[in-house]
Amino acid sequence: MRRSLIGFGLLGLWPAVSVAEDLNHLAITGQWLKSASVSQVAARLLPEAVAADMVDSRIGYGLDYKYDPPSHVRLYARGESATSRVCRRTSYRVSLRSVAGLTPAQYGEQIVLEVGHISSSVQIGLSQGEVCTDLPSERFAYVQGRTLTEAIEALEWLASLQVLDALPEQVTVTCMNTSSLNASCPNEPFAVLKSLPLEKTYIIDEKGFAVMPQGPGQLYWDVRLEADGQKRRITLEWGSPAPF
Repeated sequence: MRRSLIGFGLLGLWPAVSVAEDLNHLAITGQWLKSASVSQVAARLLPEAVAADMVDSRIGYGLDYKYDPPSHVRLYARGESATSRVCRRTSYRVSLRSVAGLTPAQYGEQIVLEVGHISSSVQIGLSQGEVCTDLPSERFAYVQGRTLTEAIEALEWLASLQVLDALPEQVTVTCMNTSSLNASCPNEPFAVLKSLPLEKTYIIDEKGFAVMPQGPGQLYWDVRLEADGQKRRITLEWGSPAPF
């Protein structure tokens, strides 16, 4: 699931614009979603109590871009402090469904869509001194298979290791299946760990972190965390995301 999400990424990004008009009468189409501001989309798709706090949005599609209308929209709230080093924000996923009875050949940007299920989750990101409200969207990571507290603790722990001159006695770092692009990793795994751009973490799950220096869909560091009593093991693997 992690590699598939990494490979697929997310589509579309627009700046926020304040809006006060009632948009409930407007039809939801792919064309409208692309042209509307973030605040307009939020006002149309989300409950009023949370819509005003949205600052980013992204349109998601199915795999058949030629015919498929948007399948969902993600809306992102303004960032806020979780701890002194970690920011958090709420993400809303609004699923969309097209009018029943249409064939794929009839799909397009003008098809009227209906709001389906709305779900929410929390993302976190490492601050490098920035104010959380100013942290860019690409600096927030999805959390899967861990509680928010666990994810924050793991991120802060890895960040704390990067400023050390030597690893604590109970912590080991190893590399596996590294390509020729990172031939130095087996000999200098701690140096690689210290240089990881943790601010570019894309996913934090029950196994560890996906750190993506070049962005979604590109080669990335799979950082796996394991515990055995007081001992901690970090395994680094440089690889490509699964195809979608």
